[in-house]
Amino acid sequence: MAEKHNELFGDESGHFEEGSAPKNVEHTPFEVRTEFFPWHKPRKHYLRQNQWSKSIATLVDSLKLKDRKRSLHYLSLPGPDLLDVRTLEPMCKLKEVKLSFLGLNDGGSDGEHNKHLNAALLSQVLSLPAIDSMSGVVPDKFEHLAKEKSIAYERIIASHRSFDVINVDLCGTLAEAPPGKPGPTLTNAIFNLINHQAKTRTEDWLLFLTTRSNKDMVDQQTMQKMLDWLNELLATDVTLLQKYIESGFVSNAELTNGRVDLSKLSDKAHSLLFTIGLGHWIFESLFNNQPAWRVDMLPQFGYHVLLRDPTCDMISMGFYCKKMAVAAAQDSMGLAHVPKSNNMPNPADIKKACFEKIHRRVQETCDVDVKLHVDQELYKNCLNESAELLKGALYDHEKYKEFAEAQRKIMEIFLMKHSLVATT
Repeated sequence: MAEKHNELFGDESGHFEEGSAPKNVEHTPFEVRTEFFPWHKPRKHYLRQNQWSKSIATLVDSLKLKDRKRSLHYLSLPGPDLLDVRTLEPMCKLKEVKLSFLGLNDGGSDGEHNKHLNAALLSQVLSLPAIDSMSGVVPDKFEHLAKEKSIAYERIIASHRSFDVINVDLCGTLAEAPPGKPGPTLTNAIFNLINHQAKTRTEDWLLFLTTRSNKDMVDQQTMQKMLDWLNELLATDVTLLQKYIESGFVSNAELTNGRVDLSKLSDKAHSLLFTIGLGHWIFESLFNNQPAWRVDMLPQFGYHVLLRDPTCDMISMGFYCKKMAVAAAQDSMGLAHVPKSNNMPNPADIKKACFEKIHRRVQETCDVDVKLHVDQELYKNCLNESAELLKGALYDHEKYKEFAEAQRKIMEIFLMKHSLVATT
């Protein structure tokens, strides 16, 4: 069955790509902060605005939340600064909907001073005009969504909550644990969460996932599991392996007897195939559910962390999830009148289209570091907006710009060294 592009949020031919605390603010004096972190760089703000906020804004319209007078339900790992929430709040204000967020942040390493600061920052965000009063932060780890009787499990899984948007923004990799390991791992938590969504939700929803893809961090047993699955997929279509080679996902030198060989993978091939495998895993986890969900991969973004080779080793993925229609019940004896089910989706066609989209999205990954280097005006906008956002979170405005400039120079040297941009 032909793919109906105009019905798919996030399709490249559609409008998507036209790009538990008190409410009162406590006026406790805190020193302006001057220590900055990797997620404070302008490139991360580019993603907050151009990947997360823009697509979420489209979902707000698709779900008609304003007309329904319903809040946007958002789950994330916001950190104490809640920068993602601070970015989404103005969009929600413009759309005239409330943002009801639930954050997971265990704060395990916080000292007493930071606990007071974090409470003040949360109170500050809760006072913003478009924030739903039911918002808050749960003091628990994301991994504990795979651990019964944990706070996270009780607040989300056991309470049957569902979310319009789930944003799992990791500093490390999703695949840090070996396959099949029981208990609270990131893989188990993601699997629990998306299957919980599939069973408790009927409306469309978004999943964002940011993860490291380099072989130093990805558990190699998990990577082998992904490659076993991909090799079986490649075996079903004699032309698919050639497409992978032509697309630059893998080379002939990285094959053994026509199968992708983990021991031979370059850093580039490892990162690309891990991303493809992860995209397939997300798709399969929802498509094979009961009820089944269609999962369309959104435009993908990447950037450089290790600065070791030209491949992006931090990947920011997005998925649009839509419940698939179910055929009407049939009367095998023919006693009752059962209307014919017209235009029912063909699962095989949907699977093929979604698989092709995963491959295309990975191939067309936008290197954000390159994009911001080439477009200086865009970089300046991201820098200034990021500086204002961090100022609101009690960071020093000028010191931040010094930090960002130093990081920009380091990145410029890296991009030129690896011929990712033209030398000046």
